[in-house]
Amino acid sequence: MYCIGLNAKLENDANACAIAEWRFDAGKGTQNMIFMTFGTGLGAGLISDGKLYSLKSLLPIDFFDFYNRQLKKYLKGENL
Repeated sequence: MYCIGLNAKLENDANACAIAEWRFDAGKGTQNMIFMTFGTGLGAGLISDGKLYSLKSLLPIDFFDFYNRQLKKYLKGENL
């Protein structure tokens, strides 16, 4: 193992993209933005007042988990 002395943090794809867009591209210079992903699932990363928030933790119901479970059933041909 090679150590370079840098801190690292794992994030999901939507949060990682939100951070990258906010720091280096479309969201640069803003304090608030949202980055949404649509693919085999639904995801979003929220930047508010310059801080990353997980939308999953802000919703009263687990919408993203529900959506992903329903999508998986659909792709398998199961009844919704």
